[in-house]
Amino acid sequence: MHAAGSEIAIEPDGSIYPCCLKTKAPLGSLAEERLEEILTSVQTLPAIRALNDGDPEGMGLETGWSREEFRARSVAMDGKGREVANACLGCDRYFEERLGGDLKALRQARLDKKRTAQTPP
Repeated sequence: MHAAGSEIAIEPDGSIYPCCLKTKAPLGSLAEERLEEILTSVQTLPAIRALNDGDPEGMGLETGWSREEFRARSVAMDGKGREVANACLGCDRYFEERLGGDLKALRQARLDKKRTAQTPP
């Protein structure tokens, strides 16, 4: 997440997301953690690396989502019954179906580490 051009969105509740549009699962929450800790924790995830590399279609390659699957999952119907397609839809679906659990586990590990460090011996 330290690459030029990478961006995050911060919601009023402290939730942070990996781009200007919110994904289905936040990376973490600034209400509980420091931004650098969150970004360092998630930067090794293949999906996050793909986003940082400007290759959202490649976000699921290591977990069985081909580029074709990503493109297929990037299609939806709008409110007027028209088919629309964009990478944000595919990214959202990947975050919701595959990456959300990993992000929750990383967040819990960070919070556990923080609690352990704050507990007096």
